[in-house]
Amino acid sequence: APHSVVNEKVFEFTDDDGNDTDDVQASANLMTTLTMTGHSGKPKSDEELRLSDLQSAIAPTDIVEKKDESNRYHAPRSREFMTAMSHSNALNQSLENKKRVPSPLEKLSKDELNCVWAIGEILSNMPSFKKMDSCAQLCVFCVDLMRRLVAIKETYVQGSNNSANPYDTILKQTSSTLEREKEVYDTAASAAFLSALMSDSQGRLLDACRPKNEKFNWESARSVGIPFWARSEKVISSIAEEIAQSIYKTTKSVMDCALYYVASRKMKTLKAIAATDRSDSGTKFMKFLLAHDFSSDRGRKAAEKNAYSLLRKRKYASAAAFFLIAEPPFIRTALDIITVQMQDPSLAFFVARLIENAPKTTTHFNDGLTIGGGFS
Repeated sequence: APHSVVNEKVFEFTDDDGNDTDDVQASANLMTTLTMTGHSGKPKSDEELRLSDLQSAIAPTDIVEKKDESNRYHAPRSREFMTAMSHSNALNQSLENKKRVPSPLEKLSKDELNCVWAIGEILSNMPSFKKMDSCAQLCVFCVDLMRRLVAIKETYVQGSNNSANPYDTILKQTSSTLEREKEVYDTAASAAFLSALMSDSQGRLLDACRPKNEKFNWESARSVGIPFWARSEKVISSIAEEIAQSIYKTTKSVMDCALYYVASRKMKTLKAIAATDRSDSGTKFMKFLLAHDFSSDRGRKAAEKNAYSLLRKRKYASAAAFFLIAEPPFIRTALDIITVQMQDPSLAFFVARLIENAPKTTTHFNDGLTIGGGFS
């Protein structure tokens, strides 16, 4: 999550009235500044000082409060007292920030100021561009910016509880109250995906986009646009396996991760994982895999029948997996489910690439798209 930079008044230890509280606050702010910037051992340049001032002026209020709270000790207080003080502090901080915003930025909206602040945070703590070409550097910058903006949004969402959320218009977009809410996902700018596609250092770029000390899950892979710019077939297949492993590690259900193994045609791996799933659905799935030859008419009809059964139960990812188990797979039907029911065009594109790149195991599997099942 992004961190705020303390304003230029941290060195003012006393005021005209000699208020001890201000002394304590100033000291705390000074220690925060030294903790955040003292590691370099060098004085700040004029440009760095001006950037620090700007960051202090436009820092999101909730993030400033969150950091301030983490640096203070509080004696036990009643719930009523803490509620009253939180509203008072939020109001005072909001007014203070409003006064300190530079005049050229006063007309910017809250979202626009947050974006400017996030860019400033990146400039204050630049990501590593080592051995990357300019296209990869642009993508890394956009990904870092996206993640900082998402962190701001999550801070607002966590702090809002049942109150009005300023990001409701972003999180919920519907054209009618009768329609199902449209899924909106957090992703980097499309310009970042195009830049990454043209990069000649995609290996280092992939490492830079990877969550720290973690494997990719679908959300993190989708947010950086890997399905759209990774050119290597091996990379796409490897990422799919990482995603499947992350899902199984979280849910312990082979049905939840089957889509990625099936689309990659890694049926041996899928059977090995199904054998470790002791749930009823896992046991039934394992028996189903062992009992059918999915290139035969009987096997294809069994896969299709089970796919429609899962579709009626609104288990869309599993239904898509069963449509793809058949050989040749019902690709268009599966992609329709992912696009329309799951509302995830990025996943549909990813699955299409996996199917296209997967080993062709039968003589019938020779068409990029096949229409099957009568589903539309």
